[in-house]
Amino acid sequence: MRKESDDVGRVRTLYGAWNAGKRNGSFEKCGNSGGENGNGFTFKTYNAHDMLGAIRRAEGLFGNKALWNEAMTDAMESDFSWKKSANDYVNVYRMILND
Repeated sequence: MRKESDDVGRVRTLYGAWNAGKRNGSFEKCGNSGGENGNGFTFKTYNAHDMLGAIRRAEGLFGNKALWNEAMTDAMESDFSWKKSANDYVNVYRMILND
């Protein structure tokens, strides 16, 4: 399993890697569990059963080469930069101030 301090975004952008890991603050942002807008495989608790479920979902995607290639391309095009994160925070503050 990955450590919470890993630079998930950099690895994904360079290699098109999808991640599997326990849901937490930083990984939840980068590891939505599969699906149309997904970009990783997450599980809720540290136990073998939940982790195996994430691995099985990854195997299912990997078995479909067209979808797997699309997923890798999406991962490489993701923006995990601080510039984007800072802009997201500015937008939240602006939204709060306008309410």
